[in-house]
Amino acid sequence: MAMLNVPTPECSILSAKSCKTAFSSLYKVTDKVLGEGLNGEVKLAVNRQTGKKVAVKSYSMSRMCRKAMDDLTNEVRTQSSLEHPNVARVEAVFQSESKVRLLVEHLSGGDVFKHIMEVGEFGEGHAASLVRQLLGAVEHTHAKGLVHRDIKLENMMYTGADRQAVKLIDFGFCTSWKAGDAPMTRRCGTPAYMAPEVLKMSYTNKADMWSVGVVAHVLLTGELPGRHSDWTPILSDRLGEYSLEAQKFVVALLTADPSKRLTAQQALETSVRNLETSLEQARGEIKRVRRENEDFIAKDRGTGSAANSELSVQLELLRRTIDHETNERKMVSQSLDRIADDVERRSEERRVGKECRSRWS
Repeated sequence: MAMLNVPTPECSILSAKSCKTAFSSLYKVTDKVLGEGLNGEVKLAVNRQTGKKVAVKSYSMSRMCRKAMDDLTNEVRTQSSLEHPNVARVEAVFQSESKVRLLVEHLSGGDVFKHIMEVGEFGEGHAASLVRQLLGAVEHTHAKGLVHRDIKLENMMYTGADRQAVKLIDFGFCTSWKAGDAPMTRRCGTPAYMAPEVLKMSYTNKADMWSVGVVAHVLLTGELPGRHSDWTPILSDRLGEYSLEAQKFVVALLTADPSKRLTAQQALETSVRNLETSLEQARGEIKRVRRENEDFIAKDRGTGSAANSELSVQLELLRRTIDHETNERKMVSQSLDRIADDVERRSEERRVGKECRSRWS
């Protein structure tokens, strides 16, 4: 029997003999199905001691070929190595003679695909918020020398019922790749989100960015982009209903030539600039509404009361918009700080490496 050989945050792989007993004594699996995967249902389980909820993905050893086992090992190893607020955390792995159980943090808000199916399309504000969070996860993944290779709405999970914060899940196709490596050749992922170069079986981490572009397009329009015979995208007419910044952002990601496509870091920085613009527009709108409100009061305190009330509601809505976008700005700034720290750390590692090589040469 093939055995997984990877460390996990809370426990190392237990022996086949003791694993089933250990899992059953630690966790109670409920009947609640959280989702469907390639290997079956994902169920909710509860820690018997702490009451903490987790999502359990079970894999039958008898049905897993060598490649499937390699993919699972890779999923555990890569996802366990990523610590980011927008990446789902691996809690533990248990293996017995018949099953492998992967325990991932429970994200109770459901996936974004189901949400978009309910509402049809998101407004630009909510769509931008989700894409910025996704970009934070993708940038961190790329900075660690990894490529997700299956970014899609179904793999974006809300952390709670308010459907505001999201995390990236399912790293089954994730692999190591960094600039300078040979192109990846394995055709994997979900066809509707695959970059043209993935279908041609020669690609880099820019393939993830095409997938982010598809996500952004669907969130805004409720439709998947099509493809021309030369691989260029066919964008929905609904995209024209949104700001010029949003349109340019989607086009910059859905660029058939990967060398001209935005990197995760560039896309994240672009989203920050767009956020600054929207904040300035919101502030200007608040000033305009406040002036109109004051004018109504000055003209007629009696007959202007209804209009005054309506304008006050507008003002409050705009204030809430500014508060929300200011919080989003803080989240993006934190992501950019992490990028700067990673760049500084890698520069220091290269400097130390050069000193070591010169010392021993």
